[in-house]
Amino acid sequence: MDTTIFHVDFDGRIISSLESVFTGSDVYTCDFHREQAWQRWLKKRDYKDSKEEILTLLRSIAESESEEDYETSVEKLRSSQHYTRHKELENWLEKFWFPQKKRWVYFYRKRSLNIRIRTTNGVEAQHSVLKRKYLKNLQFCKITMLLYPYIKKNVENMPESKQYAEGIPNFLKNRPRQFVLHSMKRYGLIPDDDIESLPEGDLFHVKSETGTTLYLCDMAKPSCSCLDFKKTYWLYKHLLGVMQHYPAYDWDTLPVEYTSQPCFLIDMELTEPKCTTSDSGTTEPPSISPVKHENTVNENSSTCDETHYRTKVLNSLKTLQNNAFSMDAATLKLLSIKLEDMSKEAQSQIPRLGNLPLRRRRTKSSTFAQKILSWTRTFPIIEPLSHKTVFRLKRIPQSKKTEKVT
Repeated sequence: MDTTIFHVDFDGRIISSLESVFTGSDVYTCDFHREQAWQRWLKKRDYKDSKEEILTLLRSIAESESEEDYETSVEKLRSSQHYTRHKELENWLEKFWFPQKKRWVYFYRKRSLNIRIRTTNGVEAQHSVLKRKYLKNLQFCKITMLLYPYIKKNVENMPESKQYAEGIPNFLKNRPRQFVLHSMKRYGLIPDDDIESLPEGDLFHVKSETGTTLYLCDMAKPSCSCLDFKKTYWLYKHLLGVMQHYPAYDWDTLPVEYTSQPCFLIDMELTEPKCTTSDSGTTEPPSISPVKHENTVNENSSTCDETHYRTKVLNSLKTLQNNAFSMDAATLKLLSIKLEDMSKEAQSQIPRLGNLPLRRRRTKSSTFAQKILSWTRTFPIIEPLSHKTVFRLKRIPQSKKTEKVT
């Protein structure tokens, strides 16, 4: 885990704690909570008439792309009538925000953090899902079940699970589906005549689709002066146009810091089995306990028969439970020995996932359980789940083996 960059709320206690524990780390503030703090402060001080104008000036500072832009935006704010009239506003900005500019001004942040991550809202949303959805309804399940949506999405995007339509560029193959669809919607929209190579380094001028605007693309970073790129830092039509018409620039020539972002990669480690270390110190391949299926009910057997005999067994157990209160000690002792032997026999007939028993239910649930079992055999990195976990998980809809991305 990378512990050199942290993204937090603007809380001095959290920031000082992180910087004291992780020496040399960079702690940045969440854009959403920064904006929220500005709005709340101005609302409490009753800046109704000038609130929007002050926020516009502050946002201009936050979005500064260079030191020069930052200084210009700050000077514009300081020369405004709102700043000169309200001493409280001046003190708040000069003592609280400007000294911490490296935490919230765009220019001072490391580029790798700005790829789709500028707020803590995503983490907070996942925390809410964990508490309200999983921990509330599945108190007895392993937390490892939270990995299955992640595993499912990665498995669906692996080369063994789909085939690509003709015309998909090679650099988009074996990538997350969202990134592939995003890129294909914008690929091929810029003709060759609208791109001009500049003599300075890896720079290009790319015309907009309307032909009224020139955007500056830097393939060495990569970067584009268009608004869409600044929002997410994904490849947009101008950068994709350069990659399409200039073969010297492709995905492999982009900086590794950019291409290695998790949002562009499939987690192929899911297919790599974990190795264990033996007592002698040698590394051994993983051993997967076989799942016992030889005594399970045949899928073609009658569901009615299964239900009938299960009901009879349960009724007999209820009758035995009631009669136990009328038996003497000798009879109870003899009966307990027989029941113990029957219990062991029943345990040996139960299908298992590792050392955990699987409960048989409807045919649909059983089919899903078998799918989970196949995943655990295919991807040994997945930790086995309890039978409650298997049957409480949302059933995966049946889909075709191959999927075409268009």
